[in-house]
Amino acid sequence: MERKTGGDKRAGIGRGSIRDRLRNWWLGEFVPHQNDPGSGAVFFTGNYRRHWSARWAEAALQYLRDNHRWIIGTLVAIAGVLVVLGSR
Repeated sequence: MERKTGGDKRAGIGRGSIRDRLRNWWLGEFVPHQNDPGSGAVFFTGNYRRHWSARWAEAALQYLRDNHRWIIGTLVAIAGVLVVLGSR
C-alpha cells in the first residue's frame, strides 16, 4: 500500500523545504578561490557570498546579542511609564 502525501510533488521543483531555503539564504552562495593555472598547487577552498538581507539580519542579531541588557531594561521602563500614565 502506497502512502499518499497529498498535493503535486512537482509544485516545488528545485525549492526544497523551508528549512533548506532559509539555510541557503543564510549561508549564501559558495564561491571557490581561483587557482593559478601555471601553479602546481590546487586549492579547494572558497568563501560564501551572502545575500545583502542575510548580512543585515546577522548585523541586527549581533547588535541585539551585544546590547540585550539595556534594550530589555529600556523596554521595561517604557512599559512601566505607559502603565502609570494609562492608570490615571
